[in-house]
Amino acid sequence: MLSSKIESLQDLVKSQEAQLIDLSRRTEQAYEKVQDIANRAVAAAKREYISVPTSSHTAPSQSEKQNS
Repeated sequence: MLSSKIESLQDLVKSQEAQLIDLSRRTEQAYEKVQDIANRAVAAAKREYISVPTSSHTAPSQSEKQNS
């Protein structure tokens, strides 16, 4: 009777080890996806920042202020 209980527990341990390996793999994949999303967001933000025209945002020069 004890040997069957031991075998049952060993099977449970093997099953849990397999689940742990699978969950670790999934965690790593999720982390990689999050990194990819973050990289894309940063790249998109940089493109938006660069695409803003600078001529409309410049301050008037001293001579333009005096002529006003």
